[in-house]
Amino acid sequence: MDHELDLLLGTVIDSLTKLAILLHLQAEPHAVFSAEEVAAATNCREDAARTGLGELGEAGLVERFAVGRGRIVRYGAREDERVQTLLARLAERYAEGGESRAEVARRIVRIESKPCERPTPSV
Repeated sequence: MDHELDLLLGTVIDSLTKLAILLHLQAEPHAVFSAEEVAAATNCREDAARTGLGELGEAGLVERFAVGRGRIVRYGAREDERVQTLLARLAERYAEGGESRAEVARRIVRIESKPCERPTPSV
């Protein structure tokens, strides 16, 4: 896997929900969707989709469009050539299936399953 994708999977894409969101947005790079539409298309909870979209927006991969004084919010893949190229490479690796897809999923699952740093309760 190339360095940029490895870095992306090691930092920004830290959940399967975020991966699904990015793959969905990359499939239609010039379209915009509501959080509800993204949740339905990716089979994830709406609150998880909203959180993922927000975090991906903060990372510069997703654009947020608000209209009607912010009452209507839509999201789309960032229309930046570098971002589009990176997301296309991610989608290509994932679409290859087999070991390529497994490698992407393993990296994300490894990040998702890291234990939280919690103090041990005293008895």
